[in-house]
Amino acid sequence: MNFLHPEFSYGFFALLIPILIHLFNFRRFKTVYFTNVKFLKEIDEDKRAKSKLRNLLILLTRLLALAMIILAFMQPFMPVDENRTNDTRNNAVSIYIDNSFSMNAVDSEGKLLDIAKVKAREIASSYGQDDLFQILTNDFEGKHQRLHNKDDYFDLLTEIKITPTVRNLSDMLKRQKESLQKESDKKHIYFIISDFQKASADIPQFNKTDSSSELYFIPLITSQQQNVSVDSCWFQSPILQLNQQCELSVVVKNLSNQNADNVPIQLSINGKQKALTSCSIDQLGKKKVQLSFVNTESGWQKAKISIKDYPITFDDTYYFSYYVADNINIYCINESEPSPYLNAVFDSDPYFNVTNSSVSHINYNELSTQQLIILNDIKSISSGLIYDLKLHIEDGGNLLVFPSLKADLNSYNELLNSLNTDNYLGLRNEEKQSSKLNIQSSIFSNVFQSIPKNITLPSVKNYYSFTRKTNTTFENLISFDNNESLISMYEYKTGHIFLSAVNLDPEISDLAKHAIFVPLLYKIALLNTSIPKISYKIGKDKTLELNNKEVVNENNLYKLVRDDFEVIPETKMIGSKIVLLTHDQIQEPGHYSIYGENNNISNCYSFNFNRKESDLTYMDLTELHDLALTKSIKIIDNWKNDLSTQLNIINRGTELWKLCITFALIFLGIEVLLLRFWKS
Repeated sequence: MNFLHPEFSYGFFALLIPILIHLFNFRRFKTVYFTNVKFLKEIDEDKRAKSKLRNLLILLTRLLALAMIILAFMQPFMPVDENRTNDTRNNAVSIYIDNSFSMNAVDSEGKLLDIAKVKAREIASSYGQDDLFQILTNDFEGKHQRLHNKDDYFDLLTEIKITPTVRNLSDMLKRQKESLQKESDKKHIYFIISDFQKASADIPQFNKTDSSSELYFIPLITSQQQNVSVDSCWFQSPILQLNQQCELSVVVKNLSNQNADNVPIQLSINGKQKALTSCSIDQLGKKKVQLSFVNTESGWQKAKISIKDYPITFDDTYYFSYYVADNINIYCINESEPSPYLNAVFDSDPYFNVTNSSVSHINYNELSTQQLIILNDIKSISSGLIYDLKLHIEDGGNLLVFPSLKADLNSYNELLNSLNTDNYLGLRNEEKQSSKLNIQSSIFSNVFQSIPKNITLPSVKNYYSFTRKTNTTFENLISFDNNESLISMYEYKTGHIFLSAVNLDPEISDLAKHAIFVPLLYKIALLNTSIPKISYKIGKDKTLELNNKEVVNENNLYKLVRDDFEVIPETKMIGSKIVLLTHDQIQEPGHYSIYGENNNISNCYSFNFNRKESDLTYMDLTELHDLALTKSIKIIDNWKNDLSTQLNIINRGTELWKLCITFALIFLGIEVLLLRFWKS
């Protein structure tokens, strides 16, 4: 047994006072003489023996009562761990409170977040005034990175609110340890108060707690609630055209232990309903739903998918945005005259805006606004054109090359080397018939259901062969029997390069007159309209990319606007891209438009809450205890009781001062009974 205040042991000298009073009885007796005292003497001796016993018992109860009071002031306790008792350092206590959406759940004691704040207050109450405290939430606020005294800590507790940001518990513990590193002269104690959702409770990633610090889990585990969530969506085709039907795939998840029947799903674009359907989902299952609609407007489209599900509603709406172009800009660079075959393909459709230019009169300012650039039969590629073509492809554009029979292969290969593609090797004077069509590629997908066995593909009289580098990835679109390419496709950054082994001269090949030529060029031109990222996650996606075709100056001032919310993000140039850094400024879901200095919309971004919180399955106590054993973690699972008392027992052991007070009262009660009922 140890004592918290052993200095009060000097109080035991006070036990001499009742002893002295007992020994020195100051009553004086008067002698009275009368006859025949024999019987009186016997009675007096008997009374004296009983009185002496009574007085001794009263003295004993007084001594014991006083001793118990002195012991209570000394605050005795039974230590759990002798080493813990001997550690006299002050404490640095870091307390993480999970304030994610799942902490909105209601227990019999109230809302989980409110319970967590009460428990965090009880934790601090069990420590001394000289100890320091850190409070940490998913928001990673600057004021939460410092250590505070107890009063400031209590003030910060009242400010904690629910946040859309989701963090793994291993990341939170890492941040806690980083915050206490500077407090090397203090004992480090960590608390994690959470509902321990399985989606974020990555306890196996924890490092084993060292002996110089302590880690406690306080699991506020509640029963699983019912929830249906819109998980994600995407377009079936990368090509979105005006007045053309689109197919949108939507995934809806049922994260409950019960079937969800007839869940209504609504698609709205620019505030107008475009599609409506319903579906039934098995318990703990998901379903993919197809929604069809027609884009009747060009420009940025602000869309959302909605369902109705209670009581969890934060994941019932999914926002996304996409761009529909008025037309496709194509720039043909010719050696001299435009190709009649290229003009014949694109002039028939007003959706394609074709500009022809000779190699000597290129308008370099227009190249950045094109979706597809075609090099048609030019003999040499200048270094300036190589530079601009590389930028065009890095920005997501496409390049289609029909080489000249008199091509300067050195200039061609200089361009191809910069784009990390195979090179033109040399011209072969050899007739060949192409025989393989890759219908699995993105170019020919949805063009053919199947290839007839007797199909005739383009033939050539002369063609260029290619070197095959080991570090390039290519896809044959049309090839010969020996797998040499007639048309091949390469990817570089966000753009594509298409290399032809022949030009469009009908005396060299029949490619330009073949039936495959029209769908080939159409799909190559449309491929550049591939859909960028249509949605972002709040708290996770903090970098937004702007298209250089629309933005030319990184020093421009941009505004991120949603309804009455407006913020100016940080602007940076990374490579050839301009990116915007939001730094956790986005906290609400919805559509955010980027406006430039001319107040013209440059882009539109859609943000959604992280769906990680939608899965309301929690770790049970058995699972937590098993994992905690391997990591030297202590779990306080009876959190409905006062944590201050429990932590005092853990830190100091079993306190005995209350027992001492109880015994003191018992002994005083015995004394009162002796005085009241045992007369002298």
